[in-house]
Amino acid sequence: MLKLKKSSPPAILLLIVFILLAVSGLLSKSAQTVNELFFTNMILQVLIFVLPSLFYCLIRRRPVLHKSYTFTVMPLPLIFIAALFGVMVLGSTLINLGVAVLTNSAKEFGNSASSTLTGITDVVSALHVVFSLCIVPAIAEEFFFRGILLSEYTDENPYAAVLLTSIVFAASHFDLALFPSYLFSGLLLAFALRVTRNLLVPILIHCAVNLFNIFVLPYLWQVTLAPLGPLFTVFILVGLFLLFAYGVFWETEYIYTDYASDPRRENDTFGERGSFIPTLTGGLLSPPYLIAIGLAALMIWVF
Repeated sequence: MLKLKKSSPPAILLLIVFILLAVSGLLSKSAQTVNELFFTNMILQVLIFVLPSLFYCLIRRRPVLHKSYTFTVMPLPLIFIAALFGVMVLGSTLINLGVAVLTNSAKEFGNSASSTLTGITDVVSALHVVFSLCIVPAIAEEFFFRGILLSEYTDENPYAAVLLTSIVFAASHFDLALFPSYLFSGLLLAFALRVTRNLLVPILIHCAVNLFNIFVLPYLWQVTLAPLGPLFTVFILVGLFLLFAYGVFWETEYIYTDYASDPRRENDTFGERGSFIPTLTGGLLSPPYLIAIGLAALMIWVF
């Protein structure tokens, strides 16, 4: 019961955000032009993720970031960022390819991947895409899911916090077919924050992944769908995935070794002994959390 009570405030914030996301889906459909749609999306990202989070921090009288996290430009672990970006885009592509094969929906995945490119006709529309679908969502979503939500669960147990926030991050996109790849991405973004203790790192990775998905993934998917493409593509993707994964593990060890002498480690927490299961179940069984997941399932069915 104690864990359930502690998990209620962030779950209520989550439910509010999911309700706003559901309403925003209807507002986005009312946009008449492509540029109007992009502008509407930027405004909605701020209204949905950023403003409720700021009010939540004000009401709860808590800092925006967890005491062990920072938001610093220098120094940045550039090799770690590049390696984790590679793991995320390659892993997500492999997961989506597997889902497409299992559901016989490869062409639908390809059409979905290339749909945004059709709206880019000039430099202005390209900039609109970059800001509205890449930069602003990366900042807003990371601020909410990793900056606020992950921090709220972290003091109870950071591993449970990673799972709880990754599940709702995937569910917030209201797409059942892409749920596995979004869950994978959410786990890696939370991992990036836990390793580097710098919220800017997952923001940069998230932004880079968004750019890749819009400007590179459609062409990669075309290669995959070409004759003899899937087998060759999977072989290359798996090899590159393992190479980047090795780089992530190598850099993680280096970062943790350096972190041993960092004063911030005194503020870090790994939760009480045996707190993983109580924190996870308390979060999952929290009524607002369950309602938010139910709302996501409803939106998937409706759209």
